Amino acid sequence: MTEVEPRIDLDVLAPLSAEHPPFQAAARHLSQLLGAASGVNHQIRLNLRKSLELREIAGEPGVIIISLLNEAGRAHADWAAVAARWRRQAAVLVAETSRPVFFCTVFRNVPAVESAPPGWTRDGVLERIRRLNLLAAELSQATGANVIDIDRTLAHFGAHLVTTDYTLKGRLGAEVAGDIIAAAVLGAGLDDLVAEDRLERARQLHGGLDGLTRRLQQHFASTRTAPA
Repeated sequence: MTEVEPRIDLDVLAPLSAEHPPFQAAARHLSQLLGAASGVNHQIRLNLRKSLELREIAGEPGVIIISLLNEAGRAHADWAAVAARWRRQAAVLVAETSRPVFFCTVFRNVPAVESAPPGWTRDGVLERIRRLNLLAAELSQATGANVIDIDRTLAHFGAHLVTTDYTLKGRLGAEVAGDIIAAAVLGAGLDDLVAEDRLERARQLHGGLDGLTRRLQQHFASTRTAPA
């Protein structure tokens, strides 16, 4: 009989359907890495939520991830109110759950839009993203929550190479963002859920930024050699 590890839940606050592909990729990466590290089937259950109700997830082993991308599209909203709301929510969330909590930054690449919706401006969205990313760091310092710095890693490679923008659109953008999320969860989210030797092996298999760089190089090499 094949050994099966306890299920690990990824409960993700991601109200927009456009936010889902990176987290779907992250769950797949985590399952593959943990399986390869141990030879054991690790079931990663992804729960994409429009709101977080702690009573629904109490007692289940896993992590909580917060996407702030939805807030980037609300550049017209009063920033002081947005920041105050997240400070309250983060404090309650971290205090009332034993799970590791992660906040994702937003990639600071906002392309110009020819037919922008009413009230939408590129500068307004960029400014909101800058504030959100700073807020993620402040929430981490205030509560002990973790930060998944999607912005920093994607900026390292560049939007042109990864062919995405702040929405993480496109297959490659979602895959790379999922890789970043998986690395962060392996780094700080599973210490109480996965045996130390298996977890360290999974981290080695991922390889951090160097590993992601190699995977991107392999991707581009394979696309260049693929038949037309």
